[in-house]
Amino acid sequence: MDNDIYFSNYTLDPETYYFLYIGELKCYGLNLFLRDMFARTMNRPVAFISVIPDILHQYNYSNIMVISPMLEQLRAISGNRICFRTEPGRFMEAVSTHPAVHELIDRILEHQDHLYINMYESDPNMTLDQRDRVSILGPDKELARKFNNKMVQYEMLRDKIPVIEFEICKSMSDLLFRSEQKRQQWSDGIFVSKVYSAAGAASGITHSQADIVHLFGAEDCIYLMSRYIPHEFDPTVLAVVANEEDVYIAGVADQNIEDGNRFVGSSWPSVLPLDIVHELKEYTRVVGRELGRRGYRGIFGCDYLVDRKNNVYFLEINARKQGTTLEFCYTLEQALPRAVRPCPSWSTMPLFPALSLKIPGNVPMTLFPCTGEPITINSSRPVQLAVTSRKIPTNGRRFTRWPRASCSRILSSSNISVPG
Repeated sequence: MDNDIYFSNYTLDPETYYFLYIGELKCYGLNLFLRDMFARTMNRPVAFISVIPDILHQYNYSNIMVISPMLEQLRAISGNRICFRTEPGRFMEAVSTHPAVHELIDRILEHQDHLYINMYESDPNMTLDQRDRVSILGPDKELARKFNNKMVQYEMLRDKIPVIEFEICKSMSDLLFRSEQKRQQWSDGIFVSKVYSAAGAASGITHSQADIVHLFGAEDCIYLMSRYIPHEFDPTVLAVVANEEDVYIAGVADQNIEDGNRFVGSSWPSVLPLDIVHELKEYTRVVGRELGRRGYRGIFGCDYLVDRKNNVYFLEINARKQGTTLEFCYTLEQALPRAVRPCPSWSTMPLFPALSLKIPGNVPMTLFPCTGEPITINSSRPVQLAVTSRKIPTNGRRFTRWPRASCSRILSSSNISVPG
């Protein structure tokens, strides 16, 4: 199985406390926050070793091991000039049984009592936690799998928050039959998705039966079919379930969606009116409590749409870290006081205090948007800050915003205060 190891550069120091990150390279940066959390509780240096599926030409990261069960097969086809990422389930299965990974765990446990594994998404294919003294941080992997199923989500929430009209189709023939019956009634289009899908994959907006066949072929599986609602805003809310009642809201951002359903990133903070943002947060707390009462603990996200009449509709739960969780963490790190700055291992924390930024009454505040040009404003009311290049009409008002580049340094002022 050594042929499955593409690259390795980790070193072990017996004086250092280690945890493992197993997942895609794109989330490597989240481990820096987790390392800082461990450093506050351990009386020794802390580091992490990353086991990743990303096959690249070079790596500018320390302490990584790159594994892929497809490596030998693809090398036979393309030689050494390959670049790809192994599918998550297959990667987790390979890592869980790989002798080199087990040897690494054995060596780490020689010098510490327990080993924690951090993952982008809790996955039932990951079985290393079956070993003694090894635990996975984050949501329970079986519950995460259950609540990432869109059929489970929609049926759980249909009477709790506004959910788009939908039907569950048990097969391709059932999908084709039901969608044909709904075409005239759902005239703006029918959104079709497999019950497991993310970032626009395995889903699409359809306007005919031919569209469905083009997207999915004859694949026989369970599908979610819902009425497509024309809209401009696709907000997403990042949150944490602490227990059955307490749900911490990290923030609300606007997803950037291309081609109707392809996610390409998010913009923070949301440009939606504050009453809509409040509504999104409340719906997400309802979702979090439903998850909590069913045993789920840890980070999750909720996606919504806001139609042209400012009606909010639930779209999906992501029972995992989201694609922009890293950016949320960097942004919160800049915005919050040092004493309460978060780390992404929110699943290990009991509850976070509710914090908000406000501008003191009638005190000039200097903002440094990404253009680098300071703007001074006076206000006696809380001000919502955003950065972009266009004007968006909302409720008859127009919100002018700056060109967007990065969220990490939106705010820079000694006049920002945190209540309480």
